[in-house]
Amino acid sequence: MRTKVNLYTPGYLENDKFIMEIKQSKYWLHILGVGDPDTRTFEILASGSLRIAQKSNLKWTFEKIVRLENEPGLYEKCLQHQNEIIKTYMNLNILKKYIINFVKEW
Repeated sequence: MRTKVNLYTPGYLENDKFIMEIKQSKYWLHILGVGDPDTRTFEILASGSLRIAQKSNLKWTFEKIVRLENEPGLYEKCLQHQNEIIKTYMNLNILKKYIINFVKEW
């Protein structure tokens, strides 16, 4: 079975329109930039889209999208796991500790 994957870039959009593009997508390919995690990481996690990112050695993970589409229930399981991570680690107390530790090291 072949999976059709449409990749496109919306070009320059104002931030609120860009966020809507993320929210309307099933998957969002996150190209890591400066900082890890960067601002886009949190926007994608909060959007409800499943975040797909390259490995740290810059290998792309397009094979994962095909697997997620072909294995029944895998997408839902991954999205549920991502949401549990958000609930556990992306709260104000954890973010505050992260920022304080970062500033101390700086």
